[in-house]
Amino acid sequence: MIVNALRRQAPRSLKRAYTSAARPFIPPAQLHDLNWSVNRNASQKPAQKQSEDSDPYDLFDERRQERERETAREAADRAAEEDDSEYNQDGPKTFKRPASPSFYTARASYYDNVIHLRTANSRIRGTLKSLQLLPLPEFAKKSLLDIPRPQWKTPEELTGDLETVVTNTRHRAILKELHEMHELYRIAKTAEAGDLTNMIDTILNMFKTGLQNPGNTRSRRKKVVLDRFGRSYTVGKRKTSAARVWMIPVNGTPKRELPAILKAANPEPSIDDAFGVETAPSLDSKITFSTVLVNNIPLAEYFPLPADRERVVRPFKVAGVLGKYNAFIIVRGGGTTGQSGAAMHGISKGLHAHEPELEKVLKACTSAMAFSLLHYLFKPTTAKLLRRDPRMVERKKPGMAKARKRVSCCISMLLAGPGTNGSTSSVYLGQTLSFVAGLMYILIMSNLISFPPLPKRVRVAVLNL
Repeated sequence: MIVNALRRQAPRSLKRAYTSAARPFIPPAQLHDLNWSVNRNASQKPAQKQSEDSDPYDLFDERRQERERETAREAADRAAEEDDSEYNQDGPKTFKRPASPSFYTARASYYDNVIHLRTANSRIRGTLKSLQLLPLPEFAKKSLLDIPRPQWKTPEELTGDLETVVTNTRHRAILKELHEMHELYRIAKTAEAGDLTNMIDTILNMFKTGLQNPGNTRSRRKKVVLDRFGRSYTVGKRKTSAARVWMIPVNGTPKRELPAILKAANPEPSIDDAFGVETAPSLDSKITFSTVLVNNIPLAEYFPLPADRERVVRPFKVAGVLGKYNAFIIVRGGGTTGQSGAAMHGISKGLHAHEPELEKVLKACTSAMAFSLLHYLFKPTTAKLLRRDPRMVERKKPGMAKARKRVSCCISMLLAGPGTNGSTSSVYLGQTLSFVAGLMYILIMSNLISFPPLPKRVRVAVLNL
């Protein structure tokens, strides 16, 4: 009977839940599309008296739907008020969605420009690929129009335009995208793609400088000028050391010969003359030697370690000019490693001042003299002698032996001074251990505490402490 009753009530319950004669069927997915004005007009109709044979469940559903419509009307009114202003004055602030993905970064304008440039380059490449202009073979790249690269805006100009600080690193990121766009501009200009060329030209004009003589936007090393004696003055740095280096070419001196008076005083024939061997004619060669003085002291005396001396003369060996220049160095600060590194940096800059063609050798030359052949073949190293080594000694950390070295807990507590880490427990521990050690010594010496007999050698060593 219960099953039959449920079967009879099931069609009626479905009818009440979904459709009726007075209310049409509305899918649940379309409930949010209902217009509250239609519902308001429908609610203004005169209420009909409930008939005696009406179902009370239908009346309950209508009341529930009326509450839902009222809630939807209030939500629609709030949304309309929030759209009129950026945020609601009376209620909690509701901000709009930012238009840029870099809105919440510290330099939104800079990142927006970089993103726009990358997007433009991607679209330009896609357009050139659709025109069968990319990728280009090597012979086609050589036939492109020789369009000089324009002078781009300096970091100072971009700082004013973007209203954010543009450092050298950020400036290089922008220049990288501009250089790539300029190469694509050359391809489009050579192919006579008018619309694409005009679009690229419009973008590039936004980043061209307005200065009269901007020079090269990339910072270059200051040129060293030789004095009237042909000397160069450079400064080298390494760690906390600084070296001032004066370099001058060596004046060639002929090979020394005995004076005529000494030759006449020694008439004894040589070994070659005794055996009748004819000596080859000697070449008039000039053997020169480099003099390196550090703080008015010879190099071998000032730097006793061979590694430091090799570091100082390495620029001469890499450039192949050993014995061609004299160097007079004044070093200050740091230790022997830092001073030798600073001298090496100053000598490298001096060689570049005397012979500018050695720049490539001193920058990226692989020195095989200081490394083994296996290391040279499988792991080549670059000289980078003109570059200031930025590595510095890492500072010591509190509670540690050095920058990275740690000590054991007990030793660190004993060695720590008063007030370390805001506590004096280590001082109390040290005093307690000292008191216990002294008390044990007194008890042992007064024979109040007996221990197993120790060897005589140990007893003598303990008494001699």
